[in-house]
Amino acid sequence: MFAEGSDHTPARIAHEAGVGVGTLYRHFPTQESLVVAAHRRQLALVCDLATDLASQHPGNVATRLWLEQFLNHAKANSNMCSALNAVIASGANPYGDAHELLEDAVSVLLEMGAKDATLRADVSADVALLLVGGVTHAAQHSSDQQLQRLVDLFMDALAV
Repeated sequence: MFAEGSDHTPARIAHEAGVGVGTLYRHFPTQESLVVAAHRRQLALVCDLATDLASQHPGNVATRLWLEQFLNHAKANSNMCSALNAVIASGANPYGDAHELLEDAVSVLLEMGAKDATLRADVSADVALLLVGGVTHAAQHSSDQQLQRLVDLFMDALAV
């Protein structure tokens, strides 16, 4: 919902979730807690995709597919930035376990690629995440063609 740039009132959010406003407030007493939960859930879904892709494809293919999905997620959720900035301004950390989720996802992909010899074995998840971060930042200001070139370069950097 945050990615859509639509009405973010508690009544609308509760309606979209199929619950009453009271239920919404019991689980998320502040708007900040709701934003953090929504952000974490969306990120967890994308990160969980890494394991699914790694079980269905060679490491290099799974990594490319995951990166494309992650970039789509980042672009679709760019409207959530203002809500996350408000959470930060309130003193909370909306990114809590984001690094751990991402590192686990990328580790699965890199391990599969090293195992099936489609990706370099000497690249750590931390280093790959730095590259993912750069590509993600650039994606916010790139055409689809430029973005595809960045994904190609990322994959070239990981290739055996």
